[in-house]
Amino acid sequence: MSKIAAIDAAIRLQLAEDGKSIGYSDPLTGGEGYTGATDVEEFLLGIAKRLRLDTPPLRFPWMELDAATIIISKLHVVHAKIAERTAVEKSDD
Repeated sequence: MSKIAAIDAAIRLQLAEDGKSIGYSDPLTGGEGYTGATDVEEFLLGIAKRLRLDTPPLRFPWMELDAATIIISKLHVVHAKIAERTAVEKSDD
C-alpha cells in the first residue's frame, strides 16, 4: 500500500474506532468530532500505532504535532501534516 493510502486508511479506521463522524473538510472539532487536545493526542497516537503495523512499517512521530494547535485544523490538513512527517521505518537488517 502506498504511504498516502496507508495514512488515509489509518485515519479512517481510527475515526471509526473513536466513533467520530468527521469529513475531510471538517475541523477535528467539527460534527461529532474531538472535544479537546487530549482526545486529539489519543487520535494521533492511534494513527501512529496503526502505521507501524503497515507493510513496510511507517513511522509517524505523532508528538511533533501540537494537538492544541491542530484541533482546529481541517481533517485534510491534518492528513497532509501526518504525511509530511511519516517515513518508512528503517529495518535493523
